[in-house]
Amino acid sequence: MGEGDTQPAGNVNWFTFPDRAEDYTSVPATHNDTPDWSTNTAMPVRKIILKGSGIEVDYTVGASESFIALIYRAGAFVRSFTPLEIQTDATGLGQMISVSLLQSPDSGGERFGFFLPFINMTGRHSAAFGTVGIYETFSGPDFLPTRPSAWRMIDLAGTAETGVPAM
Repeated sequence: MGEGDTQPAGNVNWFTFPDRAEDYTSVPATHNDTPDWSTNTAMPVRKIILKGSGIEVDYTVGASESFIALIYRAGAFVRSFTPLEIQTDATGLGQMISVSLLQSPDSGGERFGFFLPFINMTGRHSAAFGTVGIYETFSGPDFLPTRPSAWRMIDLAGTAETGVPAM
């Protein structure tokens, strides 16, 4: 889509992530997921709230390195992470966000991640979406008997919001 174009042809939505310069396209999830083309502005996702199966995740996209960017809550267990402690891997479908919940060099640990799909925020300040969370439990070199990583998935209900990230 070039400058001056007002709407892409067909059933295509345009949206961006703040850490990417290029536009992404997606077929709407439902026929009711029609963007407001009158604004013709891509709105970056800045805040993600995920809930599911006894956990809650609060993730701020684009936060400064000195601020908390992700908070993971599971009952009384709460962990906070700065952007430097968060691993973000880009895929063709969105991003995989992961953090280390527990880690011991001797006995292993546990990582948690979630898939953050590309979300159309054009003309909206918030949007609901569904995704998955993934846990990996792994053993360290001193754990006997050694065992392969164990994986489990949970369904997550999310809300994406636009806005200005914490600097």
